[in-house]
Amino acid sequence: MMHESNIAPTPRQDEIRAVVSAYFGLTKDDMLSPCRARRVARPRQIAMALTREMTKLSLPNIGRQYGGRDHTTVLWACRKIKALVDSNQQVAIDVARAGQAIYRFIQPDQGARPQALKADAFMRTITDDVLAMAAIFGETHALEISNRNARAAHHARHRQPVRIAE
Repeated sequence: MMHESNIAPTPRQDEIRAVVSAYFGLTKDDMLSPCRARRVARPRQIAMALTREMTKLSLPNIGRQYGGRDHTTVLWACRKIKALVDSNQQVAIDVARAGQAIYRFIQPDQGARPQALKADAFMRTITDDVLAMAAIFGETHALEISNRNARAAHHARHRQPVRIAE
């Protein structure tokens, strides 16, 4: 008979989205937006495919959770990511690492699991903590995320206002 502690917890949709967002340097709003730029669309497709694989949610329910998308969009994302995993080594690595990070994120030994629908806020609070990010993403990727966040913050602080000639 299996004990409850031996069963890995099932990730929730909000946890999957939060981890994939952080992995690719996006926000929750990016994941829900109608943006079709590859830098946003590909991570969103990966998150939808991982949500389909890791949860028992239906295609329409997954679509609603990602900005009100249709179930056919989710099905397309799942098929697209599967094809890319088979043909593109970098996508395969990203999907595997993101999936591992999701399971590390929800493990009891990583601290308290965030409440339902609070995973995005939780991830925002730890993005400046390299040790916390390393526990989820591994040291190398945590440093990449930290450097990317530092560059974005520097850029935001030093952005020059646009002057319109009159």
